[in-house]
Amino acid sequence: MEETVDKTALSEAIDTAKAIEDEGYTADSWTALQDVLAAAETIMADEDATQEQVDQAASALQSAMDALQVKASASAIQALRNMAEKAEALGSDDETLNAVIETAQALFNDPDNASVTAVVSALLDLS
Repeated sequence: MEETVDKTALSEAIDTAKAIEDEGYTADSWTALQDVLAAAETIMADEDATQEQVDQAASALQSAMDALQVKASASAIQALRNMAEKAEALGSDDETLNAVIETAQALFNDPDNASVTAVVSALLDLS
């Protein structure tokens, strides 16, 4: 007798993930979600998938949704750029400050992957 595999949780997770709009999330976290979603859909369509595979796919999909990072606004990134430029103009030899400036520059050089959390953190570090 074959074991019955319950795909309800996986189906619901897939529906939830598909309903999320890509606007406003960092590019890397969005791509990661899409990759996990594709894998989950493959498991969903697999009639030989085990309950363990189904549960793992649902869990991975939930984790990817939880890991989505909200992209910082253009104005927040501009504020970070302004603050970093002022800090850089000081010409300090302070290694910690220079590391913070580098982190800030990496964020505004890749705005599609600058999360709100990272930008706020960098602003606080700079101040």
